[in-house]
Amino acid sequence: MASTLYISLPSRVVAQNRPDWAAQSLAFALISDEGRLQQQGQSSLAELRSMASAAKQVAFLLAASDASLLTAAVPPMSPAKLKQALPNLLEDQLINDPADLILVAGAAKDGEVSVVVADRAWLESVARNVKDWPARKFSAYPSQLGLAFNVAAKPESEAATAFIEEKDDTLELSLRDGLQHGLGLSVETTAPADVLSMLVQLSKTPDLLAYVPPASQDAYQQAAKTAGLEDRITIMPASWINKVAGIAADTPDLMTGVAAEHMASFDWSKWRWPVRLALAVLVVNVLALNVEWLGMKREADEINKSLNQVFRNAYPKETVVQDALKQMQLNVNAAKRVAGQFAANDFAVMASQFTQAWDRTGVPGGIASVEYKDRALFVKVKPNTQISTDVLRSALAEQSLELKTTPEGLLRISIGGKK
Repeated sequence: MASTLYISLPSRVVAQNRPDWAAQSLAFALISDEGRLQQQGQSSLAELRSMASAAKQVAFLLAASDASLLTAAVPPMSPAKLKQALPNLLEDQLINDPADLILVAGAAKDGEVSVVVADRAWLESVARNVKDWPARKFSAYPSQLGLAFNVAAKPESEAATAFIEEKDDTLELSLRDGLQHGLGLSVETTAPADVLSMLVQLSKTPDLLAYVPPASQDAYQQAAKTAGLEDRITIMPASWINKVAGIAADTPDLMTGVAAEHMASFDWSKWRWPVRLALAVLVVNVLALNVEWLGMKREADEINKSLNQVFRNAYPKETVVQDALKQMQLNVNAAKRVAGQFAANDFAVMASQFTQAWDRTGVPGGIASVEYKDRALFVKVKPNTQISTDVLRSALAEQSLELKTTPEGLLRISIGGKK
């Protein structure tokens, strides 16, 4: 079953104060694509490495305070051009150098685009820690966009979603009060009433659904009642399911802005046995081809040896034998001439055969010249003479002759199979 391994990262400030943060216990959850919680707990990155191999992807959740959601007006442009224009579009809203930040834009709507901004060095350090993990895909989302929007007990009105999490003697507050709007704060542990009042003031919507630690649910409900906010705030126990309920295919992925050299390299370990099997098949085929080639070579050597022996027996005075078959043919033709017979590639024989074939084309005359050279006839056809080369070629083939056309436009007639 396909699943995603979610890992909650500490805030960047905490990580800077703890260089060994990767060895510390981090909250994680393994959630199926159907939204079922399969496993959750606290483990270090080293301990989570083996679990990552079974997951479809690994998704990191950045502390909401480490990601900012900005809005910019944009003219119609392609996604590629928008990506290049983001630093200029957000110039007035950015404090740091854009080169030190990762900017990932969502889909443009009504001439505006929402952009997630995060620290580049922090995300690259996260990527380096998992570079050798056997995972198919890595993603990183801001915690505020992991929350679902407008799921309060009063569906008829717009409601923000908040998530309150206790981490390292601090409270991590995540608030999503729009489809592409949200924020986060990291505050010291304080009274539940103060936390709820802070969230109500920060939210742009009248109602709020607050997910709180299950052990503190009663305290937060009492605080809401005491502060007179029970009509505006719905208190629910926090869980991993509602922490990532808002992540969808169009949620901006901050890992897309991480340089390739910091991302995970191709995991060859998963292909180890297929590669070994392919190499074994290749070796077997190469060996089989070599064995077959050696067998054919031995057979060819035996035939050549036999031909050489026959040639030497027939022509004992020949001292040099380079091509026994060719030399035997030449000697036979020479013997025929001495005996007053014509060889197959003599001019008279070839001219007679060509004449018979030419007559079948049905074109009387039409030949300007005939030249005999290199044991072949070169025929020049008169201008404006139309002949069927297919008919002529077929007629010549019956005489064991071969027809070719030279670059000069001549017809070359030779013994079939000879060049």
